[in-house]
Amino acid sequence: MKETFIDATKARREFFRLLSEVRYGDRRIVIRRWGRPQAIMIPPQEYHRLKRQALFRDDMRNVEAENESQRAGKALARALARELGSEP
Repeated sequence: MKETFIDATKARREFFRLLSEVRYGDRRIVIRRWGRPQAIMIPPQEYHRLKRQALFRDDMRNVEAENESQRAGKALARALARELGSEP
């Protein structure tokens, strides 16, 4: 995917043209202000792909956290059982 850098003032003047380039030309537009990137315009399909990836990573983190909580809970239960003398 082609990436184009453009100054914020020029991006403001040419917004609708840039919008078309991003949507139909499959381009990324990096908008800079004082030479530093401030925003990036990306096609909707790329946005949705990135969002799905982020959600997947969040789901995986939640599963890992649940597994850690379950392991911690089981370890605590074993420790309490040993302390109470109900586990050999």
